[in-house]
Amino acid sequence: MVQPIENKYINYNPSELMPRSFNHPVFILGLMRSGTTLLLNILTEHPQLLKIGVELNSIWTTIGGASCMGECHYKTAADFKPEFGINMTNYFNDNIEAYKSKRQLIKRVLFSQKFGSGGILKDWDQIIPVNKSPHLTNKSLYLHEMFPEARFIHIVRSIQSHSLSMKLHFNKDFKSRNMLNFLPEDDGSCWTRLPAKELENAKSDRLYPGNFKLIPEAWLKLNYQAIKDFDKIGKEYYRIYSYEDLIAKPEEILPDIVDFLRLDQKHQQKVVKMTSRQRKAFNTHTKDPINDWKTKLSEDEQMQIAKLIESQSEKYNLIQKTINP
Repeated sequence: MVQPIENKYINYNPSELMPRSFNHPVFILGLMRSGTTLLLNILTEHPQLLKIGVELNSIWTTIGGASCMGECHYKTAADFKPEFGINMTNYFNDNIEAYKSKRQLIKRVLFSQKFGSGGILKDWDQIIPVNKSPHLTNKSLYLHEMFPEARFIHIVRSIQSHSLSMKLHFNKDFKSRNMLNFLPEDDGSCWTRLPAKELENAKSDRLYPGNFKLIPEAWLKLNYQAIKDFDKIGKEYYRIYSYEDLIAKPEEILPDIVDFLRLDQKHQQKVVKMTSRQRKAFNTHTKDPINDWKTKLSEDEQMQIAKLIESQSEKYNLIQKTINP
């Protein structure tokens, strides 16, 4: 994550540690069940990109000042405090040093063998930490204040496919862990996910399992809010891609991301391999993640989505227009 600094004053005092610069992280954002894990594992096959943790939701909540567990509140630059940036910078640095060990190398090998993705050998002199979490999707302004040179990659899955996958995910979670999902009515907050007994006093029409319409409603409001926030950050810091295009046209999407991140051209052959590599599907509830919604969503559920799109056509069309411009 760090690069040596060239300066005439270097080594002025041999007892001092050699200074190194900080490579700001890359954040992969997008709603749950939208392909953030898939994109993370593909991109971190690149020698310069290092996956930090799985999602770090508990880390962001406890030391990063960002609520990603239970309640997932909208955060902006106004919520940022310098100590949170120090905490997360140290956390990223500590992880990078730990990942250099032989033990972590073996873990990367085993992961790659099991799932057919994920990088093994790394360019430690140019390493960049990569973190993904759907619960950071409504916090890009907060992250930009913390890391002003960070890059954001936002992935959007079609509202129909996303709604099916979320429905199956939430139903499974309720059956196995008795988890309920509450969607606040404000513009920026994501799902609050807690045991049913902790949400027993919540408005029933804002809960799922229960009100299916909340799922496409969350898709619309969170993607729309994300786009508005990215406009404030500036185009040079973010890209928005379609999940369906990532699946169908990786040879177009991945090189574009590599260019956006300004990665070293000496790793170009690795990029070619990344785009052509066959990967095993995992962490999915559907056999055909693009078309299954046509048969597995009921007619009523499909109609609810269609009515929402019609009633919120301006927001929906803006989201579609912003993807892969």
